[in-house]
Amino acid sequence: MRSRERKKWIACTFFVLTAVLGLAAFWLNYSAHLLAVPIRLTPGFQSQVAFRVPRAADYRVSVFCSSSAGKEYLRKLLLGGNLVAIRMTRNGDAVPLHLFAEPLFRPGIVSTAEWGNLVFSTDGAGQEIADFSGSFGGRYEITCKVIRPVPELDQMRPQLRVELDPLFFKGDLILMSSFIVLSMGAALTALASMSSYLAERRNKA
Repeated sequence: MRSRERKKWIACTFFVLTAVLGLAAFWLNYSAHLLAVPIRLTPGFQSQVAFRVPRAADYRVSVFCSSSAGKEYLRKLLLGGNLVAIRMTRNGDAVPLHLFAEPLFRPGIVSTAEWGNLVFSTDGAGQEIADFSGSFGGRYEITCKVIRPVPELDQMRPQLRVELDPLFFKGDLILMSSFIVLSMGAALTALASMSSYLAERRNKA
């Protein structure tokens, strides 16, 4: 009887542990992506969005355009300076921003400076505008104003994004992977204990 009850409590404990580890992995992923709002890269466009920071960390502000076009074509559209200017406040106080160097276009000169703050992925490209140190709690507001409209990029569903700094996110990926592996191990232990408990109860019946 004691053995059967012990197996039941082991199963329950590891089921709870599975849920906790799964939720922890989900929260880490959720907290890495604070904001992704559509914008227009047209003359005079300006928007203001409020958000909250779930934990103290460094965050990055960027503009991203979704496209399957070639890298060189996207690079030419993104060259020529930042697409937007941003301001940010926390509870009404200005937030210091670390601005990234803008891409330089110098005909006839080949240099890594030409790439500046440009970023590319398999589904598009964009510009990293700035980093900032976020503090837990408080109401953040970001104001985005288009300073270089580009009609071609405006057709690529541009977004203003606020995400966890990539260096912080790499650490989170390791934690998330660990949580997922541990969660799977806990789930297997819970299932094995529950199966043993049910089999023993059937035999006793």
